[in-house]
Amino acid sequence: MIKHNKIKNTAFLYECLTRQITSDVLSNNDPSPALAIVKEFFKPTTILGKELVLYKALTSKKLKNEGKINYLVDSVLRERAKLNYSEMRRAKYNLVKKITEKYDLKDFFRTRISNYRDIASVYKLFEIQHNSNPFEETEIRFVVMENLKEKDEIRLYQGERHRIIGTSEYAVVAEIWIHTDKDNPSDENDIVRIQDDFDRN
Repeated sequence: MIKHNKIKNTAFLYECLTRQITSDVLSNNDPSPALAIVKEFFKPTTILGKELVLYKALTSKKLKNEGKINYLVDSVLRERAKLNYSEMRRAKYNLVKKITEKYDLKDFFRTRISNYRDIASVYKLFEIQHNSNPFEETEIRFVVMENLKEKDEIRLYQGERHRIIGTSEYAVVAEIWIHTDKDNPSDENDIVRIQDDFDRN
């Protein structure tokens, strides 16, 4: 079973470095060692720079059409297969070595990455290509595809009745009020509940 490995995840290392640059600047640690590392290892011509582009292709944009998502995943996997795997491993080893020379790795990895789950899934998809496990590859691929999918958005207008009913899948409900009167903003009292399973008024 493929497990996520932060030290080998190019996108995770890059995200940690970019946040470290900000931390260094705020701490008056200038010039930032992290900036020098990014410039050395993530230029567009480097192998890690090329792999980073592929990570971003699968994490930076949402698509509605499932056919397009499938095509994108296939295209990214074809491009990554062209990269020299041994060279990539050496580059990651040298990158982590350079990071450990400048920072405490335990503190460095404490950085919170907002899209951590997405880049971890892409890492697993990339790594499973070097293992023969079609069932696991299918599971990982569908996770990545689900992350790429633009979620449904339903807009309700003022005075429009609606009811939310749970299904077998999880859903995120974001209730955003757009105030129509700046002197009399909306609040909970504006909601008229016809029926409520939680006995709210």
